[in-house]
Amino acid sequence: MDVCKRIVVPVSFNKASVHAIGEALFLAQKNGAEVVLVHVNTDSSKTERYFDEEIRNIINTHGELAHNIDVSWRIIPGKKNNIVSQFAKTVDQLEPLFMVVGYDVKSKYALGPNIKDIVYKTNYPVIALKSGETVRELNTILYPLTLEPNSRQKTNISIKMAKDLDLKIALFPMRLDNTKRDDKEENIIVNQLTTKFTENKVEHSVEWADGKDAIDLILDRTNYNKTELIGIVFESSPDFLDNFRTTREEKVLQRNTNPLLIVKSHHSPYMY
Repeated sequence: MDVCKRIVVPVSFNKASVHAIGEALFLAQKNGAEVVLVHVNTDSSKTERYFDEEIRNIINTHGELAHNIDVSWRIIPGKKNNIVSQFAKTVDQLEPLFMVVGYDVKSKYALGPNIKDIVYKTNYPVIALKSGETVRELNTILYPLTLEPNSRQKTNISIKMAKDLDLKIALFPMRLDNTKRDDKEENIIVNQLTTKFTENKVEHSVEWADGKDAIDLILDRTNYNKTELIGIVFESSPDFLDNFRTTREEKVLQRNTNPLLIVKSHHSPYMY
């Protein structure tokens, strides 16, 4: 099946989403995709014409990045309590290759609104990045690998992006208190993945790491290195208690200093 080369960006007109538009335009220049901006209008006093002008002004601020790119936008009605649900329905209609989502960390313990919901409630991969993070210096997709069942669900999208954006893949298998049997199983998986990368003509390397916590190892490996996109799989159905505690997903969203390529653990169109 041919994969649709379309990038979707949710737009709230805050600093993070304006930054995300520029990053999406850069990626579209690299892989020949079209860009669709989606805004959920919760203010009935503002017309579609108003938002048309606002969006055109934002696109113009990005100058040459917008040249020769097919950029369009959707303004859809909604309410403050269903912004992400309305956005998700539109995304399903657009069937993008991935989304680019800008977000903020409001404090040490709080993410900006909607980023968790967008990650959990949409069916497509997300490139998530804060205002200080950029995809413009990327040369590598970091591919963390554990023995968790969902760890390899980012394989096809990682290969697709590596080929589209001329990136290499750094396979990062982690031994997390492995037994000898675990080591044997992980070596088999590493060999399978490197064979697949080779068959797809993707430049790759392998770097083993030992530790107890996967997120700590990933962040230690990547923090302050602005050239890597971190591929990571998020659980699609967080536990009820996750509403009251910091999950591993929130931890990586808060602490990373690199853009994330987030794939959900449920089946997503095109990717697996």
